[in-house]
Amino acid sequence: MRSCQVLCGIVFFGSFFALPIIQAQDHPFGTHHQSYAAGTLFPNQYSQAQIDTYVSDYYDQWKSEWIRVDPGGDGYRVVMDGSGRTTSEAQGFGMVIVPHMAGHDANAQNVFNGLYTYARAHPSQGNPQLMDWAQPDPSGNSSAFDGDADIAYGLLVADAQWGSNGSINYRQEALNIIEAIHTSTIGPTSNLPMLGDWVNPNGGGPYNQWSTRSSDFMYGHFRAFGNTSGNHAEWNAVIDATQTITGDIQQEFGTGLVSDFLVVDPLTGDASPAPPNFLESEFDDDYWYNAGRIPWRFGADAVLSGDATTWAQAQMLSEFFQDSSSGDPNQILGGYELDGDPLNTWSDLFYRSPVGVAAMTGTDAADQQWLNDIFDNAKQTHVNYYSDSVTLNSLLVMSGNFMDPSSFNAVPEPSSVVLLSLLAGFGLTLRRRR
Repeated sequence: MRSCQVLCGIVFFGSFFALPIIQAQDHPFGTHHQSYAAGTLFPNQYSQAQIDTYVSDYYDQWKSEWIRVDPGGDGYRVVMDGSGRTTSEAQGFGMVIVPHMAGHDANAQNVFNGLYTYARAHPSQGNPQLMDWAQPDPSGNSSAFDGDADIAYGLLVADAQWGSNGSINYRQEALNIIEAIHTSTIGPTSNLPMLGDWVNPNGGGPYNQWSTRSSDFMYGHFRAFGNTSGNHAEWNAVIDATQTITGDIQQEFGTGLVSDFLVVDPLTGDASPAPPNFLESEFDDDYWYNAGRIPWRFGADAVLSGDATTWAQAQMLSEFFQDSSSGDPNQILGGYELDGDPLNTWSDLFYRSPVGVAAMTGTDAADQQWLNDIFDNAKQTHVNYYSDSVTLNSLLVMSGNFMDPSSFNAVPEPSSVVLLSLLAGFGLTLRRRR
């Protein structure tokens, strides 16, 4: 049974979060209720309490710098700079982070509800269940895949944390978005994430169901969507499609690196890096500011699901960065060609901290030291909205505080499937009635 809701009449003076409604959480930050896969490495140079304190301190600064009351009255927004602009990506980052911090942040549910209020106040014109990707948006109101996927995942974390009997039915809202994501932004034949609901899946131009962004390959999100909705087959097909083309690129270039954007031949299924200036920049065919999220996304799925394919893909990335940097996180450089040649001589926290999540798949003492060094490099470094948000998500995983919400709220397989599986285990089958 879920804990009952308690009204808290405390005013937080000096803060913009006042008179919150606080609901007891089922998985408070620092309790480590989530099981990780056997063999997962964790930072071990500090006690668990010290590690959790580093993460909560990072969160406190992140929240103070990047969460603001929406001046239009629509809850809260995660701002990207001093202008107050935001995106669905930013809201998604915030909606994943904040419910994980319940128990540390007494106002987490109030903040989360405000973030979701803002997201719903800015729907996409393509599919109103999805969020308009940017505010202000000079190019029209349409969606971007990654923001909506994180928003849906955040709602599932909120359901696992607080239940769905309050003012927002988190679970149902997540299911609505999950269905919309699959209907409007998953290729009907390719099973690949499309760039947004503005893409015509069968279009003849460069943007269709065979063109995709590698940082949208959120295997762990797809598992949670299938487990929670019960639509396992359709989301497993998305996992299979994205893992397959990732594997193709990783093996072709031998480094583990994947380009920001990919195009797939619909006849052969062969994947290739998209050309330069495909959508965003001259680096669209390189490991750049989209693909830099991949070690975090893949590493998180590897250590939560234990999936062998994801584990190998994350481990390949960690090994490349460990070798190319000679074990010094500060020598993880700002972007790479897929053959491993660096694009720059400078380093950026954005590129460093996600590698720590991939490093959790390591196997020996050198890998343990590698993980420890990346954690130390990330834990007290603040740069900007994007780097800090990716780093905080990565720290949540490295510290053992990240959740697979479907491990707490999954829909079981249909009873007929379960029965058939049990019968198969005894060598039996069901006969159809004629």
